[in-house]
Amino acid sequence: MGANAVCLEGYKDEAADLIIEMMTETIYENKSLLMDILRQNKTNLQMSLISGGNRYAMGRVNARMSANGAATEYLRGCEYISWINKCCEYDDAALEELLGKMAALAKKVFCRERLTISVSDNVDQALTEKLAAAFAGGEAAPKTASFDLLPACREGILIPAGVGFAVKGAHLKNYGKEYTGSVAVLAKMLGLEYLWNAIRVQGGAYGASFSGTGYGEMVFHTYRDPNPGRSLGCFDESAQVIRDYCKNGGQLDKFILGAVSASDLPLSADGKISLAEARYFKGITHEEVERIHRELLHTGYEQILGLCDTLEEIAKSENICVVGGQPQLDGCGEKLAEIRQILA
Repeated sequence: MGANAVCLEGYKDEAADLIIEMMTETIYENKSLLMDILRQNKTNLQMSLISGGNRYAMGRVNARMSANGAATEYLRGCEYISWINKCCEYDDAALEELLGKMAALAKKVFCRERLTISVSDNVDQALTEKLAAAFAGGEAAPKTASFDLLPACREGILIPAGVGFAVKGAHLKNYGKEYTGSVAVLAKMLGLEYLWNAIRVQGGAYGASFSGTGYGEMVFHTYRDPNPGRSLGCFDESAQVIRDYCKNGGQLDKFILGAVSASDLPLSADGKISLAEARYFKGITHEEVERIHRELLHTGYEQILGLCDTLEEIAKSENICVVGGQPQLDGCGEKLAEIRQILA
């Protein structure tokens, strides 16, 4: 949890004062305002699920692979939507209890022990000291928390739409492997050489891709897909497609260049700060960034073929989530074992 601000240089103090006021002086008493916020959140989240179901489906799949994914699911995924729906039915007593929990949590989170200050070059030391002093005291929440993974499931989530969003994935650690820069090259190969034609051109989906993260998640996903059941089958054929491409001597240079370009995009000042913060909190060192970049540049057939075993394991995975309309979910047949409806 945190706050950030971007402002003209002459308004730095005012921006800091506003952050301090929001975090340390907010009064958690207005039940009517809380209910208004909950209902607005509910509406916004329902619209987001319908228009961007791929993000929520990926969240469900990731929540079955890592503690980070599980935490994210409860903070802004389908589980969060279900919780907001429940809160919108609260009576006055339940709202009063929720306000009390929010006030107590704020004191545990917004305190000196949990404070990390990230600023741009033109912020002086006096301002950072001012921010630090404002959060003195408080009983800090524990440094670590445990999040149980969601149980494996071939899951469908019903939405009122004429399209779907299919996601299927697995984690590298399950196969004794670690993330390397070659995964980014594989992602470009799959996206441009196979998924574009098999799912977008032939299947009519608006988009389809494969992605891997430094955490180890390896995920296929489609966007605005009229036939997600078919797409799940296409995912499972990826390993053989890549093996055939390498066997036939297909070029790798264009995919390496594409992966380099995607990993080294120009960043604004705000973007540079956000990237640095993300690496700091994830414990990603500069040496690790350099290692991944070297692996990317030196990717050859051997590295790509070595990842095909992982693609085959993903094909066997039970970790599936499809967000879609009833016809799209019905079209998945036995590929799905459970259908949920979370929109109230």
